[in-house]
Amino acid sequence: MSFVLPMGEEKDAFIRSVLVGIVERGVVFQLAVEPAQLEKLICEFVVGYLDDEADPNSTLYNTIQVPLHAEICGKRRAVLHVSRISRRLAVVDVWFYGSELDATEAGMKAIRDQDERSFKDLLVELHDTFRFPVGSVGYEMNSLELFDSEDTWPSESYVLSNIPVSVLSKKLNGSLIMILVDTKTFDLDGSVERLILEQ
Repeated sequence: MSFVLPMGEEKDAFIRSVLVGIVERGVVFQLAVEPAQLEKLICEFVVGYLDDEADPNSTLYNTIQVPLHAEICGKRRAVLHVSRISRRLAVVDVWFYGSELDATEAGMKAIRDQDERSFKDLLVELHDTFRFPVGSVGYEMNSLELFDSEDTWPSESYVLSNIPVSVLSKKLNGSLIMILVDTKTFDLDGSVERLILEQ
């Protein structure tokens, strides 16, 4: 599950607002990290890290991974992964454990085809919380796939105007199973809040 969020210059406030929004879904998500460790992860996100520590002009990455416990189609582990993908945008991913390969060893049920609706519904609920411009549900894919760019992030090619909304349905495949588009962001039919494309 993934969505794109506008991100200002204040990284600390941004990441804390994402964490609060996720934890407000307390029926579904709980942080699986101690407060002191969480503060360390937030600090690392804010400071970022250089692609090449010896070169202060190399690419700066701002990324965080926060362990979660999730209650969706059974109890499962998850990871909240947030990365700045351009000067003004970040991608927020929630990676759920539960493939047939890792579910049994961790004591979780594997995610089945009939469980997909629960994950799609959760993305809609997260849209109610975050009002993100675009999001998706998929297997080992995220919302970066929706941009008309193959650049490595962060890159200024990751801007909302570089999401070809009119052809997004062509991106649905066996791995990407749902795309949610905020109609106000993209100046689409204003009679509905969101456009949902499903496979």
